[in-house]
Amino acid sequence: MQIDALRVLNISKTKVKAANDAEFASFEIESFLPGEFRMDSCQRVLWLCSEEALRSKLCGKVIPRFVEIYSGAAAYQFMLRVATGLESQVIGETDIFGQVKEAWKKFEASNTATGLKGWMQRIFEDTKEIRSAHLHNQGGATYGSLVRMLIREHVEKTGKALEGPVVLIGAGALAASVGPYLLDHEVLLTNRSREKLETLHLELSRSPGSRVSVVSSGADEERALQEASVVVVCIPYDPSGDSGRVSQIRPDAVAIHLGGMRHQAGAWAEHARLHCLDDIFELQKSQGEVRSLRCAHALKACADRAKLRTLGSSLTIPHGWEDLAVFA
Repeated sequence: MQIDALRVLNISKTKVKAANDAEFASFEIESFLPGEFRMDSCQRVLWLCSEEALRSKLCGKVIPRFVEIYSGAAAYQFMLRVATGLESQVIGETDIFGQVKEAWKKFEASNTATGLKGWMQRIFEDTKEIRSAHLHNQGGATYGSLVRMLIREHVEKTGKALEGPVVLIGAGALAASVGPYLLDHEVLLTNRSREKLETLHLELSRSPGSRVSVVSSGADEERALQEASVVVVCIPYDPSGDSGRVSQIRPDAVAIHLGGMRHQAGAWAEHARLHCLDDIFELQKSQGEVRSLRCAHALKACADRAKLRTLGSSLTIPHGWEDLAVFA
């Protein structure tokens, strides 16, 4: 089957729900294009088929107005954008690629004689290459991921691995979201509320290979702070207790305080290697700019790859200068 015969029909669930589309509520997905490849996710329903199959299966049916139709190279390009995560709400996420592969695996098990097989193999091949080239380690910026980036930056600057554990102060929602991103290291947990501390310890300890321990406040916490290479604080600034904590931290240790901005730091401002929310937000901004640039490059790669596929089924065959006209 030639690329010109490819067809993709796509329904964006977020769009039809936002528009409160009554027609979609009565739409029968199962009977729309029976026997054709369909992927149904929380965000969309799409079908990939041939022009001939589309004509024969529709049999006079009217295609609803909320169904987007892509043809030929545009259909191939759209499939690449979906599979690479560029059409996802969290742009560049990886879960969708697994969903596409799983949907195809189920379809192929009962539909061995299909002209789509070669095209799906090319979609998988191109998706892997585009993700590897442009979207590797792409992800949403969370407090945890940004804290991990700051730690990695410190390791890269010093040129040596952390010498000492990571101490996580706090056991609330913020600490629970940051904790999983610290599990590459030994983690010591401390918090005023013992009950919350035990709950967080239990949750983090479920990860295979994790090295997480609970530290009691007082002398044990003081000892942990003296040994720590990184201290991550997930509680507000505490003018009455911060001076004591800061004095216990090694001068070469990294302190990452998520409880406020630098101008609010008080005693923490005395520590030379302090990072506050100012640094987190600046890093988030820079990462957002990097992600936007990566996604722009990935989108162009999807378009370019679709154009190349119009030249032939294999990209291993060298093309002449005249083929560059497709990029004009």
